[in-house]
Amino acid sequence: MSKKNRKKRQQQNQDSPLSPPPAAVPTPPPPRGPAFSVDAKVRVKAGVKDPDNPDIPIGGWCGTVAEVETSSQPCGYLVRWDQRTLGQMHPVFVKRCQRDDLEVDRMWLDESDLEADRGEMLPIEQPTAILTPPLDPRNQDDRVRTVFGLTADDPLPAANEEALGRYHAFLSSRLTFPFEATIVEETGPLEFREGRVTVRELLPLDECDTDEGLLCDVRLPDSDDGVVPLSDLEGLGKAEVCRLVGDYAYWFTNYAGESDVIPFPANRPEGVPGEVGAPPSFWRLLNRCALAGAAYGATVGAIASVQDGARLWISIGAGGIGLLLGLVGWRYGAIVGASQRMPNAPLVGALLGVLVGGVFGVLFGALVVAPIGSIPGSIAGVLLASGVASMGGRAPSKLLAGLGGAAIGGVMFAFYTDRQQAALGLVIGTVAGAASAAFLVAAAVVILGVLMSRRGP
Repeated sequence: MSKKNRKKRQQQNQDSPLSPPPAAVPTPPPPRGPAFSVDAKVRVKAGVKDPDNPDIPIGGWCGTVAEVETSSQPCGYLVRWDQRTLGQMHPVFVKRCQRDDLEVDRMWLDESDLEADRGEMLPIEQPTAILTPPLDPRNQDDRVRTVFGLTADDPLPAANEEALGRYHAFLSSRLTFPFEATIVEETGPLEFREGRVTVRELLPLDECDTDEGLLCDVRLPDSDDGVVPLSDLEGLGKAEVCRLVGDYAYWFTNYAGESDVIPFPANRPEGVPGEVGAPPSFWRLLNRCALAGAAYGATVGAIASVQDGARLWISIGAGGIGLLLGLVGWRYGAIVGASQRMPNAPLVGALLGVLVGGVFGVLFGALVVAPIGSIPGSIAGVLLASGVASMGGRAPSKLLAGLGGAAIGGVMFAFYTDRQQAALGLVIGTVAGAASAAFLVAAAVVILGVLMSRRGP
């Protein structure tokens, strides 16, 4: 049969009243709703493995549904583990979560992995064969782990005194001096250039600190000798030197003091097994920032309450200095972004510059309208710091001493002008400054913790 006749016959069959109606296309069933709601008690089914660690079984782990993701099929559930599960987690699982910036106390799982928890104390499955991969010399993190004698399951340590000592000994035994390196120099406002230096030696460990890391003695291009942080350098010439210097700079830049700021979920208070909490250093940071915010708010509040032109100068100072530091932050962020391959670094630098500039601008504007107190106070602060330093005592920098003296002088002038009004402004400013500083620090830590978590549905 030709194609033309076959087509005609098919048309006749369709027009015939005796021909059966065309088969109906089945409609897909509507998506089923979630089997578990928020706050439901659930348990992981036997035999289920951790999605990120196939050698870690999680059968029997119990917890509470914290969030439901209905846009995927099957539905996804964020399960927050209970205390019994946290207390029986394998140490390797905890270390891997720290290593990979994953949360220890919660996990996203599919609906097919879960069942209702009816309260039975079923055994929690434990791994029978941990598969720790060998360190990969092509991986920068693994090369740094070699310095500290760690395995691929271990997180990299923070750059504290003990870790810097280990790295100092490691580099001292492998680096050959002198060697050539490059450093970015600031030649003027918003002007930078890349210079070439000769690194002659690492300074002794007792001359280094956790703020700047390991220091080295170098010969600078436009001057005689100098001391610069090793993390600011980029090796030239031999591949081994470039690799050693680059690995150290990567580790120190990314792990300098992070355990003192960010409360990792795996950090647990002593004496409370399985309890998740922030380390004591976080609370010290929060208290210090709250005290600094209280002093800042007291100064601004007392002066602004008695000086008519304070608000205008505060606005000018915040806008002008914020814009200036925003430009500096953008420029510096562009340099860091180019060297570290971070495309968003200029924007982040600009935002930080505007924020810091705005904070200092508000204080500067308040001190400008109280020169009778701020200028003598600043001079007295600098002289006091110089005197303490000459006597061998530990004194703050002259910049901080002058700023603190100016603030005290400005507050005293405000009380001299109108004691009652200044006292009211000081109280309001103290409370507002302390609360704002503590809130900003806590919010920043929480946001950083969320951004560091990569476990998703």
